[in-house]
Amino acid sequence: MKKAVVFLITIMILTVACNHEQPVNLNSNEKVLSITHGRYYGECIGYCEKYLNISQDSVEVYYRGWDGYGNDLPDTLWAKFNTENNIWNSLISSFSVNDFMKLDSIYPPLGEVDQGHTYIKVITNLRTKSVSFTEPDTIIGTQELDKILFDIRDFYGISK
Repeated sequence: MKKAVVFLITIMILTVACNHEQPVNLNSNEKVLSITHGRYYGECIGYCEKYLNISQDSVEVYYRGWDGYGNDLPDTLWAKFNTENNIWNSLISSFSVNDFMKLDSIYPPLGEVDQGHTYIKVITNLRTKSVSFTEPDTIIGTQELDKILFDIRDFYGISK
């Protein structure tokens, strides 16, 4: 059963990736090192948020939380999986690094993201960018990336 699910997700990601051009980077030496994807529901007490940190080698799932006084608790590694090469290649080819780096940090702007948002952080060997948004379909260039990241979350049983 698990092999069938892996096969179906791989086929779906490969189908999406085949319809996209490879990302164009200003510097030919630039390489995506990791992508972090999380869903924030507002502060809570205890560990109540899970986020993914995906690299070419691994998918790491972390818990993030807060104590009763508004202080951050240390992020805790919940699980770690090996990343399939075809999944990583599909993920990094699903968006343009240059276009992502040009995005504003918050959508909608002016701090309106306070009760529930998704965030994506892309780290390359040359630069880092984090983008938070409430409606990913409205941000041109992130729709497929966000969809694939949620599919990966579903595959590893990480709640949205």
